[in-house]
Amino acid sequence: MATPNFGLSQPTVGQSPWTDDFNDNMGTIDSQMKANADSAAPGAGKDTTAIHNNVAGEIAAISAKATAIGADKLLIEDSADTNNKKSVAISAIVKAIFPTPTAVSTMLRADGVGGNYVEDTNIRSFGNGVFEVGKTGTPGKINVFDNAGVVSFLLDTSAPTRLVIKGSTVDNTSSGLNVTDSADNSLLFVRSDGRVGISVDAPERSLHVAGNGILLNNNVPLSGKQSGGGVSPLAKVSPFNEGVFGLNGEVVTGGATVFFKVSSQVIFDVSSVTRANVSDQGLSIGNGATKSTSQLSIKGTTTDNTASGLNVTDSADASLLFVRNDGNVGIGTVLPERTLHVAGDGILLNNNVSLSGKQAGGGISQLVKLNSGGEGVFGTNEEIKTAGGVTTFRAIGAGALLYNVNSVTRVNISTSGMAIGNGVTFSTSQLLVRGATNDNTASALNVIDLGSNSLLFVRNDGKIGINTTTPATLFDIKAAAAGADTVRVSNTIGNRVVTFGTISNDHGGLRIFQSDGTTEDIRMTADGGASWVLSRLGIGTDTPATSALLDLTSTTGSLLVSRMTTTQRDALTAVNGMVLYNTTTGAFNFREGGAWVTK
Repeated sequence: MATPNFGLSQPTVGQSPWTDDFNDNMGTIDSQMKANADSAAPGAGKDTTAIHNNVAGEIAAISAKATAIGADKLLIEDSADTNNKKSVAISAIVKAIFPTPTAVSTMLRADGVGGNYVEDTNIRSFGNGVFEVGKTGTPGKINVFDNAGVVSFLLDTSAPTRLVIKGSTVDNTSSGLNVTDSADNSLLFVRSDGRVGISVDAPERSLHVAGNGILLNNNVPLSGKQSGGGVSPLAKVSPFNEGVFGLNGEVVTGGATVFFKVSSQVIFDVSSVTRANVSDQGLSIGNGATKSTSQLSIKGTTTDNTASGLNVTDSADASLLFVRNDGNVGIGTVLPERTLHVAGDGILLNNNVSLSGKQAGGGISQLVKLNSGGEGVFGTNEEIKTAGGVTTFRAIGAGALLYNVNSVTRVNISTSGMAIGNGVTFSTSQLLVRGATNDNTASALNVIDLGSNSLLFVRNDGKIGINTTTPATLFDIKAAAAGADTVRVSNTIGNRVVTFGTISNDHGGLRIFQSDGTTEDIRMTADGGASWVLSRLGIGTDTPATSALLDLTSTTGSLLVSRMTTTQRDALTAVNGMVLYNTTTGAFNFREGGAWVTK
């Protein structure tokens, strides 16, 4: 009788005839096979005596099915008995295949002819849980297929690569292998994009090691692949238990040494120039850096203001600390204008911490501090001295500050005001300026513009100059330009009413205006000209006649006209209406009709 078909779908050659459900239940059936054996009396469709080691005899002994099969039964089609349907307890079949826990059973394989199966001694199962593919001298092979019929797991002892696990994608969405502990924590994770994680299931590099790092045995190096194909050691623990890197303690690129070790120093070079030197003394950084004598030494590339040795920035690249190669240091600025340039909101000193200065003789003088009483004070004992011990700044009582030069007070600031000058005392005015002399050799006050031109000059002899440092009178004003007003008097609404200045051809003059500041009534100039415009002039009276331009009123004097000789008269540019007294003829002359007449 041919080997029966157990009612399972027929596999292809090389596949097991057992279904997944059968395999899943195998352990349970095997452990309960005695209890599950059918103990009913022989009858139609049943034969409890059909359990033998002889498979052909077992099948032949099974009677034809007469009644419905019960639970835990397997339906068998007997090809030797006109394909009559027969049943057998599954537990009995399992017991027949695996008779004892220590027995060795062979599996079935398709013979490739007519869909029949034959015993395959290359596939064996041991009752102690061991499953063997292949036997001595015969290579074994296991293929696991996914739903699409693609091999996802391959074990082939005859191939150069014994074990192949094929991922389902080529990106980071899946993994080909994940080895976990009992709590499902990943121990070894191989992702389908080629990245491998050890103790991490989200590797961020080709090899990502979490946990407590990588441990190399003594004298076992960590190496790197060269672009030309060679291998260079990167780091290892030497036979002397020293941590070293590179070949003989150095790393070489393109034939040029990049890292190397000299005694207790580690040196980093760029283009054969040392840029970093790490030793037991500290770290030295910069072009041509040598062994440091400080914990951190930074060497600049220049000695001027074109580059910096240190620049500490925030996340937005704004400079926080900037050390320029000319020695200027900036806090909050990359353009320090002094040895220390502080931008932002200034310098804050803690209570009773002082800002001090170095004396020329080597001593230290306190400049300013906030004392324990919360008061801002300057100097030691509220005074600052020069190197020679002479007091320069000194506080006197509450609200008084003195500034001395050569032991002589030059500035005195008090609650009354400020006094400036040699030997000044407390001021009785908001500003008191004391001159050094009482003659014209010096000035007590000189106010100048941006170009150092004097605007207000007060000389020690009491003379004041405006726009001049050489006042000739008590009050000397220098005109800014010819033809311009120098002094102006305004009315209550701000309009000019009287002006003095160089009115005509740099000559002095006077102009009087009406209240609008533009209507000129009187103009008098130093070149002999005078004019009255739309007005009347009264001399000796404040009520000149209505029709008179000039009203002379006096009981002690009269009008005196010009007196000259005939020659002088004829030299005039005569205008009709002129009146004069001719001293040659002793008579008044009048200009009428273009000629001089005597009346």
